[in-house]
Amino acid sequence: MEEFTLPALVIRECDIGEQDKLLTLLSAQRGKLTVKVHGCRNIKSKNMACSSLFCYGNFTVTEKNGRMTVKESSLQENFFDLRMDVCKLALGNYVAEVLLSVSTEENEETELMLLGLNTLYAICHHDKDLRLLKAAFELRVLALLGFMPDLSSCSDCSEEPAAPLFFDLQEGNLLCGSCRQLNLRQTPLVSIGNDTLSAMRYVLTAPAKRIFSFLLSEQSLEELSLLAERFLITQTETNFKSLKFYHSVTQGTI
Repeated sequence: MEEFTLPALVIRECDIGEQDKLLTLLSAQRGKLTVKVHGCRNIKSKNMACSSLFCYGNFTVTEKNGRMTVKESSLQENFFDLRMDVCKLALGNYVAEVLLSVSTEENEETELMLLGLNTLYAICHHDKDLRLLKAAFELRVLALLGFMPDLSSCSDCSEEPAAPLFFDLQEGNLLCGSCRQLNLRQTPLVSIGNDTLSAMRYVLTAPAKRIFSFLLSEQSLEELSLLAERFLITQTETNFKSLKFYHSVTQGTI
């Protein structure tokens, strides 16, 4: 039997029986882990505090015959404020689902875990528009996955792009207005402005803890929000279930 201790973020929880849970953890050292926690739904359980979605803490895990069980845990952060606002909770659920989808097992995932923690912290404590936080998270996730867009120049003429600008969601590059007229691509394009382009460049190059430190006008924020979401869905080929709920509560249609 192997035993190890590591810091990890709970990105999924599932009830088993009357008192147990199956958790999916995201750790820096070993990536995504699926662990069972016995009796954690009992109020007297020492592991109850760490056994809910969004909890970040230290987990001591035993592994036997390929199955992992939490022996003990200590909570560092539970991002409680997410649960006080339905819009923040919806975005938190989306962040967790994306992390669950893109993370890998038995691989180092330090940057991805830190991005998740920084995003959840920003949702809880920063006075920022949720669309800005969501878009920055989506773009940074894609960069970590290897889908870094080329925002340096027009992909066809190699000139610094000038308005009108277009972003190719499939190819991950820019097209200026002139080249757009000459080359009718079959790939999906999104029209963006210079401020949106500047925001994308900032998010993709800023230090990890500074990716949310920018402002945009309402129009540019809407552009960035649409582009980042569609870019993530296009590149990952995934329709995230939590997105429907997020949009329903933020747009007042629930």
